Amino acid sequence: MQPKDIQSVKILAFSKETLSKSLANEHISAQEIPIVKKKHFDFLLSYLGESGLNASTIVVEYPYISKSYLNDFASYYSLCFDSYSKYCKRIHFFKEQFSKETFNSELFNSESNSNRIFTKESESYLGNVVAKPLPEAIIGPTLLKTYNNDASRIYTTKKYHVNLYGKKISFESLVYQEQDTVVSACATTAIWSAFHKAFKLFQTPIPNPNEITSSAGNLFFSYGRSFPNHGLDQHQIGNAIHSVGLVSEFRDTMSKNITDIDNFKSFISAYLRMGIPILLGIRLPQGLHLITISGLKVPSVKPQGNDNWPGMRFSKVDKIYAHDDQTGPFAKMEFDDSQVKNKLITSWTDKNNNPVNAEIISVNI
Repeated sequence: MQPKDIQSVKILAFSKETLSKSLANEHISAQEIPIVKKKHFDFLLSYLGESGLNASTIVVEYPYISKSYLNDFASYYSLCFDSYSKYCKRIHFFKEQFSKETFNSELFNSESNSNRIFTKESESYLGNVVAKPLPEAIIGPTLLKTYNNDASRIYTTKKYHVNLYGKKISFESLVYQEQDTVVSACATTAIWSAFHKAFKLFQTPIPNPNEITSSAGNLFFSYGRSFPNHGLDQHQIGNAIHSVGLVSEFRDTMSKNITDIDNFKSFISAYLRMGIPILLGIRLPQGLHLITISGLKVPSVKPQGNDNWPGMRFSKVDKIYAHDDQTGPFAKMEFDDSQVKNKLITSWTDKNNNPVNAEIISVNI
């Protein structure tokens, strides 16, 4: 007899409807805001759809215990008047199309040679999203594969190991999650994603988002409380980075590394090629925002002559990819050279569904 949790697993064909149903919980239905009208939902639908990773199958694992959410649950949600569950769902995505019978057969088949979907370096496995049992910030720790992995793209990823009912799958990614304003501040999740890569590079700690907000403190350079806090200033960001034993390099609009766009591209490329993620401060019409640069793209055709020197080649970067807690992981952003030089065309859209431009104002490395 199969264990109860495996019997309850759901196997669904990937679609807009099944994705929304998978993310839904007792506090919010699949049709309600903020699922189908969230920027995150549109982003995931596009990223995982035919124009992206081309997912065919969804596997919904429930119950799932997320260490990250459990920390937030213990420190805040367990003390709320409303009743919140401590159990999440983990939603897995596969390129391969298969039935529940095939899933069960391969799950209990120890011969990996006969498996199509369960191999250690599975090509079919595309990643997973933890869906939290909350009314708003439902996108928890998310691990998705990068797309279009060719020589023109560089990503600051690390290897993650996923255990799905005893089957182990390994792939490259960088963890992401939506900002939960109840337990963390704007900028906290960007720092949290960067700390995951720093852990691999420098063996530094990975504090939870609420711990990052607390460690940033309020150094009396800004208004408001230390915690909860709706936004971190540059002093607090530096304090949070210093709290795990790292030293950051900061540049703002007083530096040519920001105002000269070719300098900026070469500057960030140098760090990204070493695998170091970058905290990028941008100004949107809605206000200031912090994202984590997690990749870049250079033109596929190499420059000729002196322009083929690496420093010149990487000054021609035409796209960056960023973990944006208001949109999604590896969100594409393009340089808007037609207008102001230090502008980015973001994955944000306005009320008319047109891309929103952002001004580059700072980098923290």
